[in-house]
Amino acid sequence: MKLRNLMLGGAACVMLSAPVYAQSIYTHEPTPEERVQTNNLNTDAAARAHNDADAAANAQSDFDADRDRYERSLQDYRANRAAYDNDRANYEVLRAAYDRDRVWRWRHFTHYDRFNVVYRFDSDELIGLTVVSPSGERIGRIRDVDFTPSGRVNRVAIRMGYNRTVWIYADDIRYDPYTRMAMIDLSRDQIYRLTVSYGS
Repeated sequence: MKLRNLMLGGAACVMLSAPVYAQSIYTHEPTPEERVQTNNLNTDAAARAHNDADAAANAQSDFDADRDRYERSLQDYRANRAAYDNDRANYEVLRAAYDRDRVWRWRHFTHYDRFNVVYRFDSDELIGLTVVSPSGERIGRIRDVDFTPSGRVNRVAIRMGYNRTVWIYADDIRYDPYTRMAMIDLSRDQIYRLTVSYGS
């Protein structure tokens, strides 16, 4: 009986002393070296956090600046595109009006249906042709032909008197196979305003 009581009492003493031993491990005062190390770790962590915050702020600032530039460029593009579309629409209207006017200009001539456009003529077919006004007045002779990159006649050069040459667009010229002459749908004043000196 005494032995059993003695054993139980010893165990109780060990159990009571265990918390005190455990508590002593975690409550000891840090050494100066440990304080320095802890302070260094805290300082490094704070510096990294500060640097990360600065980097994030700079990245956000750069992103905002890039977005502003993009928005301005997009607005400029939209404004330029709108201006281009407006100019193109105006051009199409003017071009359609010009085409209608060109057709009607020629229709009032006698035997209009026999006139041929000269777009697909070769230079050999045009050079040397006599050019006359709608009233039959002789203007001069075709001496040169200018072609577009696609091979269509763009302009013809008409040699007039007094060493003068006038370049006329193909829209203003028709070939009359009956008289084998070219007719120009411009007044004599308009023709002379287009003339240039041509040295012999």
